[in-house]
Amino acid sequence: KGVCIALAAAPTPAYTLSLPRSATSPVTTLPLTNTTALLASFTLHPVGSATELRTLKLGFVTNNAKLLAGPFFIKINGATVYTASSTLIANSATDLTSLPLTTFPALPDNQDSTITVEAMVGSGASAGNAITVFLNVSAIRQVATNVIADPHLAIVSGNQLTVQGPGLVVSSLSDGG
Repeated sequence: KGVCIALAAAPTPAYTLSLPRSATSPVTTLPLTNTTALLASFTLHPVGSATELRTLKLGFVTNNAKLLAGPFFIKINGATVYTASSTLIANSATDLTSLPLTTFPALPDNQDSTITVEAMVGSGASAGNAITVFLNVSAIRQVATNVIADPHLAIVSGNQLTVQGPGLVVSSLSDGG
């Protein structure tokens, strides 16, 4: 069972899609907790046509294969569009794992949409472990022309996040005097 997508050579010339890392992407630390954490945030911005996402590519570069536990989630504007086991994703910044979507999120023309990558930090993680998310879009459909194509974007990375170990926060109390 597979998905076969016929790709045109390139999107129409008047069409562009940008995929920068978002300013809201986490910057430095990743909590050592049993909750889902935001690993990276990106902004998708099509110009020239409303767009449907068809296939994403994802990589996690980490120094500990047990850093993530369970599934990861890719969300567009808060709605989950892909989830699978984090062990299925390449530990690579260049040879990313292809993720064909089964539902095709719509991106309005000339508007920002937010794409986030979330996962749970596993019990096998320890302080100092690091992870960086790498993302690319490898197939889209331009709604105006019905063209399915690779937008030929460069791979974009999230910030490198380091697991923050458990710690004790000490604060002093004053007598108010």
